[in-house]
Amino acid sequence: MEHFLKTFTLFSFFVSLSLCHNIKLLSENVPVAIGVMLGASESEIGVKCLQDIDLILNGVADRELWALQVLDASGNRQNLFLWANNLWLGSREACLASKTPPPVIVSANTPKLKKLLNVTAPVSVDYRILTGILMSDHQKSLQVLFRDSADFQLGICIPSSCSLSETLTLVQQYFNRGNVSNFHSISVTFNRVKDLNSSTSDLWGNASYRSAMCIFLIITVLTLLSSGGTPLKKSSNGNETKTTYQKFISCFHFSSNYLATMSVNVHPDSVPSVAALKTFSCLWIIGMHVMYFNIITLRFPLASASFDNIGYFLLFRSVLAVDIFFMISGLLVAYNFLRQQGLHRQIRVNSFTENIKLYFRFIIHRYFRLAPVVLISAILSRMVFLYLDSINALPMGFCPGIECEYWYRNILFVQNFYPIQEMCNRWSWHVACDLQLYGIFIAILFIQAKYPRSGRLLVVLVTAVGVLLTFLLCIYYQFQLSVLGVFEAIDTVYTPLWYRIHPYGIGVFIGMIIVMAKNTKMPTISNRSVSLFVICSLTFLISQVLSDAASKGVLHVAFLWSLGRFLFAVFMGSYLCLAEWGYLTPLTKLASNNFCVRINKLSYTLYMFHSVLARLAFGGRLPPSELSYPMIVIAYLGILTATYLFSIICTSAIEVPFQKLTEVFIMKPIRKKEPIHTKKST
Repeated sequence: MEHFLKTFTLFSFFVSLSLCHNIKLLSENVPVAIGVMLGASESEIGVKCLQDIDLILNGVADRELWALQVLDASGNRQNLFLWANNLWLGSREACLASKTPPPVIVSANTPKLKKLLNVTAPVSVDYRILTGILMSDHQKSLQVLFRDSADFQLGICIPSSCSLSETLTLVQQYFNRGNVSNFHSISVTFNRVKDLNSSTSDLWGNASYRSAMCIFLIITVLTLLSSGGTPLKKSSNGNETKTTYQKFISCFHFSSNYLATMSVNVHPDSVPSVAALKTFSCLWIIGMHVMYFNIITLRFPLASASFDNIGYFLLFRSVLAVDIFFMISGLLVAYNFLRQQGLHRQIRVNSFTENIKLYFRFIIHRYFRLAPVVLISAILSRMVFLYLDSINALPMGFCPGIECEYWYRNILFVQNFYPIQEMCNRWSWHVACDLQLYGIFIAILFIQAKYPRSGRLLVVLVTAVGVLLTFLLCIYYQFQLSVLGVFEAIDTVYTPLWYRIHPYGIGVFIGMIIVMAKNTKMPTISNRSVSLFVICSLTFLISQVLSDAASKGVLHVAFLWSLGRFLFAVFMGSYLCLAEWGYLTPLTKLASNNFCVRINKLSYTLYMFHSVLARLAFGGRLPPSELSYPMIVIAYLGILTATYLFSIICTSAIEVPFQKLTEVFIMKPIRKKEPIHTKKST
């Protein structure tokens, strides 16, 4: 009876408001938290929970400040519901602050107000987040950039005595009654409730934290041991040689690794112009990811025409920059493999079984070069996720990419075979594709070493099949080249292995051309022809980036996404050829810049860690949707600088040591088997 009288009093209070004279608008104006607590009964929740709820309702009826603060801290109906603004979060800080007097200074002439402010909550409250799937006829055809419009989050300030299951029951009942809105049909099925008041120190009991501490401790110990030095062992002829232990421990010498990382010296047998294109691609992709993961929030349609024309075309077409990475990777693999003439002779004289063993040594070498950074990034992602998930009101499922529940797929380099929603470090699909394509094309290069004509034919055939397969599958999946189209079809036409075959194959073919030109004679091309080619190709590339294919037909989009990307990779590879042959001096000068040389060395760690650090820097929360372009630039430069500094440490302490280890213990024995007379290049 007492609960009924309290309910009647509160409803009378809201009906007395000028906006609620129409009884049909009553439930629309009652705050969600009030509606949830008014629906409480002894049959569904415990006695203590119900008593504390009654205390809050009494406080609201008496308009006590602490009770109004509990109400104010809870999430309520938001504007722009039609545009999928489904974050009804409230404030965790305001909820917890209701336990203490508000920090408001009042004059001595207002004793009543001072007394009112000094009244604290007689009941302990907690802030809870409920996550669910929303069904609404008004939102069914709407989609929001980068997140599912069906996601729904509600924050509520509720007595601590109410368990998580009781909170879920009360809120679900309130939404089931259909009195959330008289204007919009809203049906929510809540599937998660979370208490955000746990201590972050509890996270240190997690396996990810313990694993990280063990790995970091091992690396630290190896670094310290390598800096101490050990006496060299003397061989039978009196020469000092390194033992296996000394060879192993010297790979972790941090000072020498740091100097190698920061060195701007370029190997004379390398392709120096690669640094310019890789720097360009890396900065472009980082810019896109910073925007994707941290800046753009609830915008539908895109915030303005200027962003639609500039932000979309310049940032979201960074999907093309990924092809540059694959093209360069294929080029370097072919270039480094084909220059080893002694290795080719060894492959030709080997039996099939011996070549299989040799092939797997190459795969193991590649795996151990990539795996340590992948492992560290997965652990770091999991640590960041757990930390942010413990302090944020916003569920971290809203911040994709760092959950790392399926981290073992990354270690096996198979994460690109699964939906992106299940990926740990979503951007690491690129590394998985890279290792898989390396295995495919190294096998082809082995065939090419033994049967040159067949190998070159296989490169052309596999690359052509990749282009054709991309074209056909784009038609099959009705792919649309737009912001939403790319992310809707990301599991079918973006991350799978077969969509990256042709840029990698083009890189392998470009590497073959560069090696053949070095072994014979550099081609002679008139400067006028080079200038005409560059102008025409750049015109095509700019039109490819700025073309609005969102409104085009499926065939047109499939043509752009297959043949357009093919020509994009071909032109980028041709620029490297021309620069290598001395025709594109500006590109060569840009590549020799110290910044480009260092970014080239740091590109792997920059790519793997920038999104994790961006999440950590932004606290896992999405900033206001109306960010100015200057603020976007500042955010991008800040994340880039932080990732650059972090990458220097990771490259020196993790990537370079394992590169040395694979070189010393895997690749060096292969070279020792080469006969002395075969080491001279022909």
